[in-house]
Amino acid sequence: MFLSMLIMMTIYSSHSADQKVFKISELNKEVNRLNDISVSAKIDLMNVKMESKVLLRLREQGFYPSNSQPLKIIIRD
Repeated sequence: MFLSMLIMMTIYSSHSADQKVFKISELNKEVNRLNDISVSAKIDLMNVKMESKVLLRLREQGFYPSNSQPLKIIIRD
């Protein structure tokens, strides 16, 4: 009787460990997939923020860099 209970406990423990290994593997795949998405989004953001890309998009909308220096306005109380 005791031996059969021990065998059952061993089988249960082994099955439980296998389930945890499979779950860990699934979670690692999900982490890798999300990491790939994050890296891709960061690269896209860097490309959008580049000054040359911003200038191109502004030119398409009719905005151009100023040819004159900006004026500094001083207000005294």
